[in-house]
Amino acid sequence: NEKFIRLIKWLSGASFGIYLIHVLVIDRITSWFSVDTLSGWWRLFGAFAVYFVALLIVKVLQKIPYVGKYLFP
Repeated sequence: NEKFIRLIKWLSGASFGIYLIHVLVIDRITSWFSVDTLSGWWRLFGAFAVYFVALLIVKVLQKIPYVGKYLFP
């Protein structure tokens, strides 16, 4: 399916950037919202939240000309 292939390519274009910033995102989410990282809710939904927040940040940063080209290729 062409739409699925485009989605995978779009997501894979951000994978290195997500890898670079996911620890920062985890730290910010847990400190701002006082999340107990040992709770079951965090373990179930935290990975998805971190992934989507990091994906959003990376995609926004990729729109900035030099940042997107050199930091998050």
